[in-house]
Amino acid sequence: MKSIIYWHPAIYTLAMRFLYRKYFRERYRKIVDLIPAEAEIIDICCGDCYIYFHYLNDKNVKYLGLDINKTFINAAIKKGARAEQFDILKDHLPHSDYILMLASMYHFIPMQDYVIQKILNATRKTAIISEPVINLSTSDNIFISSISKILTSVGTGHSSERFNKDTLLAFFSKHNVTNVYEVEGGREMIGVFNRE
Repeated sequence: MKSIIYWHPAIYTLAMRFLYRKYFRERYRKIVDLIPAEAEIIDICCGDCYIYFHYLNDKNVKYLGLDINKTFINAAIKKGARAEQFDILKDHLPHSDYILMLASMYHFIPMQDYVIQKILNATRKTAIISEPVINLSTSDNIFISSISKILTSVGTGHSSERFNKDTLLAFFSKHNVTNVYEVEGGREMIGVFNRE
């Protein structure tokens, strides 16, 4: 069953603001600094398209948001973004100069190697993968971890596993990461994969 967080983009944005608190904008700023003006970008698991509407749109980029959630896609299109419903496990991923996946790789465990390879194969210049390494779903408190796993369900089943700093760095290294950045606050890390 799809979590309430994924019922509407506004709810999703509020949830992200709560999780990241004062570092909410830092995760976007770091990523946006890596993308030049007028770049061609695909944003996989684009969610509320916050990075586009609040940062990338000002750079006059050619943006395409992809997400499995039809409600999110319809909302993005209504606000003026180019967006399409998409399942990375099943659908063809078009080529693009830059491909982003923000805080979503955990949804695909244990298929994460397949997913990142599909992204790297479609990336002409750079893939940027950000992922949380501090997660409520791995809390020692069984109640908190159970509720968190339910709340992060996109409707395709619960993702019981999460990355921590060590497992994410190992995953990035396995796929020849170029640079790794830690977002201020320590909750999330960003892997940059340059293909040129």
